[in-house]
Amino acid sequence: GLVRMVNPEVFKEDPLRLLRAFTLQATLGFKLDGQTKAQIKKDAHLISKVAAERIREEIFKILASFRAHETLTSMDQIGLLPNVIPQISVMVGISQGGYHHLDVWQHSLEVLAQIEITIAQLRNNERINLYLQETIGGNHQRLALLKMAALLHDIGKPETRRLEGKRM
Repeated sequence: GLVRMVNPEVFKEDPLRLLRAFTLQATLGFKLDGQTKAQIKKDAHLISKVAAERIREEIFKILASFRAHETLTSMDQIGLLPNVIPQISVMVGISQGGYHHLDVWQHSLEVLAQIEITIAQLRNNERINLYLQETIGGNHQRLALLKMAALLHDIGKPETRRLEGKRM
């Protein structure tokens, strides 16, 4: 139940292991050893050497799990997620007007969390579960695609927002 690197060079040898550690957290509920987390933080930039399609598949494994919010938050906290999805960096610290109490990025993570809570509450609804587990575009489950949409639903806000009078 614990992901522990065997030596500090493992991520240099195969940078996809940076992400696979979190895939194990998401899919199997494993915890990451403290030294392993520290090394992932140090080597996070190496993920850019991995082919995009390999990264995509690991991300979709995480999104298909019931721990996507927890896992992506962990990845964000140690600096791996911005290396995996650099576009999210523009969302951090961007305030929103009106009814929002979180910045754009934290709001997007909260939307993901609320989807997972709602899905958990509906776990006994066979019809909804069959619908969400259906494989669609790109050979991914509808649930994973829904979570990706939740995560990125406001990605355009930082570039398009403007202040009109006192209204954002």
